[in-house]
Amino acid sequence: MTTTIGLREVEALQSLDEEQFRSLERALTVQSFDDGHLFDRAGRKADRHRSALHIILGGQVAVTSRARAANQVPVERMMKAGEIVGLISFFKDGPRTATMRAVGPVCVASLTREQYDQILKASPALHSAFLFAMARQLARDVRQCNDRLVSALQSAETPAAPVATPGQPG
Repeated sequence: MTTTIGLREVEALQSLDEEQFRSLERALTVQSFDDGHLFDRAGRKADRHRSALHIILGGQVAVTSRARAANQVPVERMMKAGEIVGLISFFKDGPRTATMRAVGPVCVASLTREQYDQILKASPALHSAFLFAMARQLARDVRQCNDRLVSALQSAETPAAPVATPGQPG
């Protein structure tokens, strides 16, 4: 069963006051997409006019990134209702490093760079509050990534330390 929430239920937006929330709500575009919809693809060149962040209101979006070198680990994360996807690519110009794809039907509230710039000009207070909301999401993302890393390191087999034999250097 797919969880669907209202925009007001998004945790990252809880700090917005009523006027800020209504202004943001007017700037967002709510859209539904089918299973497999490609929001962005790793390697795609950045396009300021196509860049958007998406607040997931229903469904799930898979975010995947391939390892580019032997010592790198691929990233795979399933993002769900209430999470903001595409934050890094929203602000970063350059080739995309992750692919974002709908897993099943998904409903999102999207904000383009153009809409974001309009918010910045129209309401510095809303802009500041929304930046804080995005920072909260990024902090959650970093915390989850750290938790996965610690878990992976703890589950890896630790080689046993060599046991010194009496009379031999250890």
